[in-house]
Order: sequence, then C-alpha cells, then structure tokens
Amino acid sequence: RVSQIVYKSLRVVWLAMPCCSAWGCSNRTEKGFRMFSFPRNPARRRIWEARVKRKNWAASSSSYLCEVHFDSSQFENKRADGKRKLKPNAVPTIFSHRRVPAKRKPPTKRSEEASTTTSCAKLTPALSDHTYSAPIKHDKPSSSE
Repeated sequence: RVSQIVYKSLRVVWLAMPCCSAWGCSNRTEKGFRMFSFPRNPARRRIWEARVKRKNWAASSSSYLCEVHFDSSQFENKRADGKRKLKPNAVPTIFSHRRVPAKRKPPTKRSEEASTTTSCAKLTPALSDHTYSAPIKHDKPSSSE
C-alpha cells in the first residue's frame, strides 16, 4: 500500500508540472503558461507533430504544447468562465524554427568602367615584389665523388 501511495503522489506531482514539447521552448505551468495536450485523434495528432518539427519524435500521452504556440484565432471567443479554450480544430502555428528569413538587399550594380580597370596587366608588377615565390635553383652534385 505504501508503494501505491508514493506512486500516486509522484504521478500527481508529475502531471501538475508539464513543460512544452516544442524545441527551444522552456515554458511550464509554474511560469504561468497554459498547457494543452496533444489531440487523441491520430490524424490531428500527426498534424501537431509535423508542426513541432522534431526529428525522430512522436507525442505521447504526456506531451504538451503551451499557449504561446497558438495564434489568438485558435481560441474560442468570449467564454462565460473566462478561460481560454482551444477550438476543436486548432492547430499550433507559432514556433521559433519558423522564423521568417530576413530580406536581403539587392546586390549593388557595378559599372562597366570598374570591371575593366582591374586587369592582369596591372597586377603583374605587384607580383614581381614577391621574391619568396621565385623558383629555387639547386646545384647539381658533381659526378667525381
């Protein structure tokens, strides 16, 4: 009986402290975030797992996502009890791995004059200053030895 009581108390503590399953997210119930369990419907669960984008991972019965990963449109409007409840067809959409890439500036256009001024003829005198790259002359050993 003692082991059953300990098991039950550990289970209660464990269930009371879920953390988010999304990569890079450390939100927990202790930090004041609402946690949502993965759907039991296999088709909807696969959609959520695909959105999480974790390699070689499948959600278990103890996997949760925090409220941060759901857009405000995914929640029911104006509940009488004031709680935020997910809509039955809610899908998580906000993840850190889904960053929008920054727009790059277009490359600067070069004038034709700038591209023709650099030529090999102008670089040749600079190469003559580097004597360390000149070929080394070796003396041949005499055959009389």
